Amino acid sequence: LPRIIGQRAHHINYRHVIDTLLRKPGGFRNYRYREDLFPRLIFRQAWEQLQAWHSPRRADILYLQILHLAARTLEEDVAINRILGHHGQKLLKNGHCVLTHCNTGALATGGYGTALGVFRAAAKVGKKISVLACETRPFLQGARLTTWELMEEKIPVTLITDSAAGYFMSRGDIDAVLVGADRVAANGDVAN
Repeated sequence: LPRIIGQRAHHINYRHVIDTLLRKPGGFRNYRYREDLFPRLIFRQAWEQLQAWHSPRRADILYLQILHLAARTLEEDVAINRILGHHGQKLLKNGHCVLTHCNTGALATGGYGTALGVFRAAAKVGKKISVLACETRPFLQGARLTTWELMEEKIPVTLITDSAAGYFMSRGDIDAVLVGADRVAANGDVAN
């Protein structure tokens, strides 16, 4: 199981800890690294709300169940993204230049990425690809997030303005386009 870093930089195998604490009455309240079981502010707020509604033991159990679900969801998301990356990289050839828009990497998903997961998987099998990343106005997710993630992975990336995508396509510089989708309609249309 993945090890996730808590707020104090302890490495925690959430699933193991949660399973153990669920079996021990009072285990959560007495757990030495309990503060690390609040990976984000929203988790602490959920626990505080549960305490207001339930007995201390019941609130602890419900919170641990929420944390267990979150950990399982994260693990499943990363696994699905790795599978997507494995299959998607087969569509890219060595030397391809790929256009992408917005952010579809680890920062937007559970930790691996959808379209950026394809780039990661391609690089992992030794394919030399380059990426043209649109800036993605108005919030500049491509400029701020996508380019950073690709640079961290040592995948060649060039930041372009959104309006330059058509120019590069008209010149035949782009071999493939990979984007994420916030919504997919039943007919296959996508919206970002």
